[in-house]
Amino acid sequence: MRRIVVVSSGLAGAKAATRIKRLAPEIEVNLVVPSGEEQGKESGPFARMVESRQVSEALTEARQVGVIKASEVQFDFEQSQVNVRSQRGLLHIRFNEVVLEVEASARLPRSLRAAGNVVPWPLENCFVLDSWINETRPGRAVVVGGSVALELLAPLLESGLSVTWVRTADAAYDADMWDVIERRVTDSSNGRVVVEDWTDVRVEALVPVLAEDGSVQSLQDGRGGEVAGDVFFWTIPQRALHPIIAQPGVELDPSGLIAVDSHFRSGPEGLYIIGSGVSMSRLPGKTPGAPVPSVAMGEAAVLASARVVANHLAGFVGENASWQGVAGVFRSCGADVTACKLGLTMDEARAAGFEPEFALLHSSAALYGNADAPVTLKLVCDKNSHVLLGAQVVARSCCGQADTIANSVSVAMASSMTVERLSVLDFAGAGGEILHRAASILSNKLMYRFYGISAEELMASKQAGANFFMLDLRDNVAWKGGHIPEAYNIPYTQLKKRLQDEVPRFTPIVLISRSSDAAYSAACQLFGLGATDLYVLDGGMDMWPYEVMKG
Repeated sequence: MRRIVVVSSGLAGAKAATRIKRLAPEIEVNLVVPSGEEQGKESGPFARMVESRQVSEALTEARQVGVIKASEVQFDFEQSQVNVRSQRGLLHIRFNEVVLEVEASARLPRSLRAAGNVVPWPLENCFVLDSWINETRPGRAVVVGGSVALELLAPLLESGLSVTWVRTADAAYDADMWDVIERRVTDSSNGRVVVEDWTDVRVEALVPVLAEDGSVQSLQDGRGGEVAGDVFFWTIPQRALHPIIAQPGVELDPSGLIAVDSHFRSGPEGLYIIGSGVSMSRLPGKTPGAPVPSVAMGEAAVLASARVVANHLAGFVGENASWQGVAGVFRSCGADVTACKLGLTMDEARAAGFEPEFALLHSSAALYGNADAPVTLKLVCDKNSHVLLGAQVVARSCCGQADTIANSVSVAMASSMTVERLSVLDFAGAGGEILHRAASILSNKLMYRFYGISAEELMASKQAGANFFMLDLRDNVAWKGGHIPEAYNIPYTQLKKRLQDEVPRFTPIVLISRSSDAAYSAACQLFGLGATDLYVLDGGMDMWPYEVMKG
């Protein structure tokens, strides 16, 4: 009888095991999971994180998957067996194929490995943190990293700590979207999270200041900046740290993740590897051989990869039988913020040989009738083919719109959809309306009806002497509350009446609104009237980072 052994510490492996058994009942499937003997009775936010990612024994029993709780696992590929130490003693399990879930984790710098208050994250046995925090009572946690760090904020805040987030370079989001994430994290945490922007400092250049007992008391950036704390969580760089990488044929990509083929095979015959420690191309580069930065897979993408492996091993060729890596969603959630990223950022698209264009829409709650808004969405496409390359979404954790948009974009990207096609599709709910709006904006930009201009580009152009007519379309109350110096105010509702007399015809116009919705509508209106050189301030005044005039 054919036997498949799945070795997993997370939910993805269990999903793969149960799916194989459901699709091919004749296959014997064994699921090897950690014994959990180390886990104490401590209850807290980190213990709940473990519980949410653990295997459902009821599910595995219903699927007739044999579960073995192991304290030690060793592989013998020459004998095609897994040696498992469990409560029943040492078991030798023969296999035809092995599915191994490998999670990525941070590799600590050598100078920090002996420090007792530095935690690499993700941590496999993170439930021990509840006991440690209760015993040591730290006051401030310093979290070093980018998107992976976001999931740490909520449990740390719930544990009573204040947090300093040292935001370092990260491939997951563009700079303007990072600004949105940071602002929302700061606002939602009532000041208990402080963000230090050290994105121009390499992690290797951070200098730890050690106390007499060898613990870290602060980090310095080498330029005079310093951040102090009681405990330090290190989330970058994400690497595959697992004994399997010593097996012949298992190779790491330049990012330190395990390289696999389209069926997630790597190393010895019969070995399949899934998990956040795996490197899978999310989108081919336009130029042959062009590097596409790889990042550790998010939870949604890992679960998708588990389905693909299960389909392949069970001989299933139906829907979702092949890997759509381009559609893998990297999702981070913390401090009442949900951020999703699919495909490529602008920088990644350039590195892959594309000429990218984007639309940035910061939605208004009033426009879509949803109190949980605003939602910020950035779509990235290729200027030449108009094919969608990526998307980034930021919203509140409770509103669900980020996931709605991400799921819709996932389907669009899996079919190599153009933004024109996306802009004419009907989507349900407020999230669908936001996606439809952003796709329409991007489609119009590709037809050169108007252009987007960021706050940084507008300031640089003004300082270089460029002559713009900056037209603020907000109502008079919002205008008096704060506007860009030298901007001119005509409320959007009065634009048609005052357009002829008050707006110049031959000067480039920058249209400004609260969240850029009204500005894009006005741009379409003005283009229809024959206006050219139209620019829209990306994100509107909600994302304007510079000083304003009042009154």
